[in-house]
Amino acid sequence: MKFSKKNILVTGLAVTLATVMLISSGTFAYLKGTTDKIVNKFNTNKVTVDITETTQDYKIIPGTSQAKDPTVTVNSTIPAYVYVIVEDKTEKLVNYEIDEHWQVLGDNYPGVYWCEVKGSETAQTIPVLKGNKVFYDPSLENIDMLDDNGMLKEGITLTFQAKAIQKEPFNDPVSAYEEKVQVESTLEVAFENTGNIEKFVAVSFSTENSYLFQAAPIKAFYGSDIYWNDVEYTFSIKGVSNKDMTLSFDFSKKCDENGDYKGVHFEYGFGGFGDVYVLDGVYHDWSTDSTGTKDDNFTLVGDYYPVVFTVKQTKSTGITNFETFTGSLTELVEKLSASPYILRAGIKYDEEFEVTMLWPFFTSATDTCFIEKGNKKEEYMDKADTLLGSTANDPLPNAGYDLWADFEVMIQEAE
Repeated sequence: MKFSKKNILVTGLAVTLATVMLISSGTFAYLKGTTDKIVNKFNTNKVTVDITETTQDYKIIPGTSQAKDPTVTVNSTIPAYVYVIVEDKTEKLVNYEIDEHWQVLGDNYPGVYWCEVKGSETAQTIPVLKGNKVFYDPSLENIDMLDDNGMLKEGITLTFQAKAIQKEPFNDPVSAYEEKVQVESTLEVAFENTGNIEKFVAVSFSTENSYLFQAAPIKAFYGSDIYWNDVEYTFSIKGVSNKDMTLSFDFSKKCDENGDYKGVHFEYGFGGFGDVYVLDGVYHDWSTDSTGTKDDNFTLVGDYYPVVFTVKQTKSTGITNFETFTGSLTELVEKLSASPYILRAGIKYDEEFEVTMLWPFFTSATDTCFIEKGNKKEEYMDKADTLLGSTANDPLPNAGYDLWADFEVMIQEAE
């Protein structure tokens, strides 16, 4: 069958038109669904307070009483703390009693009384003075009314002021009066031995406001039976707080042997830190003369700390700017003691830090710390290492061998 150009043109236009109609006005069905709206309603609240009284001018007449009705009016739709502040400058010429609705806030707040009100849509009134009156002692005499110049005393006043504040989130009248939100914190720290538990220990104690940690080798000397390639601890910080908190470390001495600190007894004492070190200077070479009688010395240039600590972060959720530390225990203590660390409110912390300790025994010399003997720089620091071992039972004043770090960790509200 043959098609003319006209038929082809008409057919093409028809197909095109059908396609346009299909796209523009065709009906399609899709898998779909829609929920009803859930409307969340938030109710506004208010806490207002006022104080009024009928009369403010009185005459002191011994043996009489006068009506005096200072009244606190509270408009609070939610539970609230209400306070009345009494400023007494009557020089004991005016007597009164505070109404039973009120309680003394505390010794640190003289003249301040408080009570708690429930939420109400209507105003609540509270009298300040019991019986709405003041009275004057019948034993008052002229001399009580006169100043040192024999003139009638002036400035005899009794002043009242009221304050009200929502109960939550304070839930304590003192905290609310100071407008200081109580700390709600689950933050806690831990220090655990995760290496060779036969040779090293980590003991922890939780006190009312801090954590006490002891970390030390079981043996108090350095020799061939203590190996420094498997010493590992984990320090962790977990929890969250509603306020910014400071994390601080205290390495100062707490108590001597058989002493007590914060209710904890320590057989070997608690506090401070020690380190393995040899300070720069001239020393006898025990590696070639164990008797110490020969004039066989070497020079140590720079302070030598053979035990190397490395602290690296192995888990991070809130602390993201920690840099790996490598150095001596002394340097680590100085770094931790330098300043408190801020734990921000609302951040849920789950941090872990791996603390490793290593004494390689064959420590290479550096440009700042090396051994010199016979005007020759030696490659390794073995003479200094030998010095530590040889003087372990009778240490020199500039060589130390104790390695322990008892420390206290505190988490406190940031100022």
